[in-house]
Amino acid sequence: MSTPWQELREAFAYVNSAPAGENSARLSRATGQIRLDSTWTEIWADDSPADSESDEGTLSIPHKTELGLGRDLVLWFAEEIIPDRQEEVELFFEKRGAYAKFKALLAEEGLLQEWYDFEKQAEEQALRSWCAENGVAILED
Repeated sequence: MSTPWQELREAFAYVNSAPAGENSARLSRATGQIRLDSTWTEIWADDSPADSESDEGTLSIPHKTELGLGRDLVLWFAEEIIPDRQEEVELFFEKRGAYAKFKALLAEEGLLQEWYDFEKQAEEQALRSWCAENGVAILED
């Protein structure tokens, strides 16, 4: 099974545009096509051909938290880039609003773009590893 990298990245972004479980994307093992769905809206009509596929014939595109790209990635970044503020970052995750506080800290340190680059690279590596583990061949753009 193969799928275009750009479509896979877009599906991954869609899944991660909401909290885990709200948006989903399924990759057809037979066709390589991706079906998007959401708990909030109906994107596909009930008679969509993709709806007729069984779950056994598809793979769920993972949420970043399933790939260790949530809190763990933030803490890894803090350990690598701002070790003197790592304890402070860890404390952010004891309460709500951790990511907002983390990003405010990065803005204060002038590291926001470095974080976005770090996060993007980690996501790409994790998604490519997920593809390899699940037998998904990537069609490069």
